[in-house]
Amino acid sequence: MIAEKHGEHAGVLAVHNASEQGENRMAKVTFRDKEWEVPGGKTVKEIIEELGLDPESVLAVRDGKLINEETVVDEDDTIKLLAVISGGSG
Repeated sequence: MIAEKHGEHAGVLAVHNASEQGENRMAKVTFRDKEWEVPGGKTVKEIIEELGLDPESVLAVRDGKLINEETVVDEDDTIKLLAVISGGSG
């Protein structure tokens, strides 16, 4: 479930599971000008899909290193999603 935060953090979304709403520690995920807080214990692919993004259109980076879609995100992680850009000579 995706829920929008209100108040001074308006525009920041949080992804919560009903069973994990009591926990305060969340991982941070950013993509372009958006930021979400998500529970740990999920794979990068699961999180990307829950955010409504296409896993094949973004790359995930943690601590400056590329991580794959099967990497499990910890509660204290900060994950940056980068748009995949392709091109060629024409």
